[in-house]
Amino acid sequence: MRCDSGECPAARFKYSRTRCKRLILPSHMIVKAFTAPEPNDPRLHAGWEAEKDLAHFLNRAFEPVPDVLLFHGLRFPIESLPGDAAQIDHL
Repeated sequence: MRCDSGECPAARFKYSRTRCKRLILPSHMIVKAFTAPEPNDPRLHAGWEAEKDLAHFLNRAFEPVPDVLLFHGLRFPIESLPGDAAQIDHL
């Protein structure tokens, strides 16, 4: 769902180009599930397993909590450094 009200708080921001596109999200949901591909290298596989396990435990712990959104495996490319990115495993 999207907020289509005329009194949208996003309209106050200087760089708002269009009308409000703010998402109204249901409470207690997993927004981005853990979807990292399984690596072949044994060392990388150990890290992947740890991330997968932590995602599972976070999902179990916070899924029933109202107003909690879970994001797993976020990656933000850095434009000034081609090929580099900032990564957040669990948020």
